[in-house]
Amino acid sequence: NSSDSSGISVISLSCITSKNRNICEHIRLFYKTIIGTPIIFWEFEDNILPQNSTFQQSPSATGDDCHYNIKNLTNREARKIVIKQSPSAFQVCIDKKIVPFSEKYISS
Repeated sequence: NSSDSSGISVISLSCITSKNRNICEHIRLFYKTIIGTPIIFWEFEDNILPQNSTFQQSPSATGDDCHYNIKNLTNREARKIVIKQSPSAFQVCIDKKIVPFSEKYISS
């Protein structure tokens, strides 16, 4: 959860694709000052969230109208959800391509 209690930040893939961008281009466009390299992301379905969780559209400070906050989800609940995922659930942006996650992308 964010420090200001606004929720957990996510971006909507359907919103991004409606703008004829892939997720890598979108993240670079709106989040270039806060992203790491490489960009690693995870696509998920909302049915993995607790029933009382909601999505609230909230344009980012950089003007991303595909940005949402997940409300009514505690840090503990979020952590449990993420930890349950296998590494193969994650994807990586390499240039403009999306490739499956591999530990080689995080090795130093």
